[in-house]
Amino acid sequence: MITQEYGNMIFTDSTISKKTIYHFNDMFELKEFWRDNQDAEQEGNWQAHLDRLTVEHTAFVDAEEYFKYIESLGEEE
Repeated sequence: MITQEYGNMIFTDSTISKKTIYHFNDMFELKEFWRDNQDAEQEGNWQAHLDRLTVEHTAFVDAEEYFKYIESLGEEE
């Protein structure tokens, strides 16, 4: 499962923090994902939370991405 969260502030360069959280069923899956993505060369910060079996990727994205995300949530209601 993958979940996403956005920060609460838009900065003057029109960016917002976006966190993508990858959830795993066991340590083996987490380890394989971590190894496979070490060379992905994606901007941002990667953290593995071994106690929660999650890997988090945090990066700054254009605020328009956030606004489109919020709009898509409104369409589901």
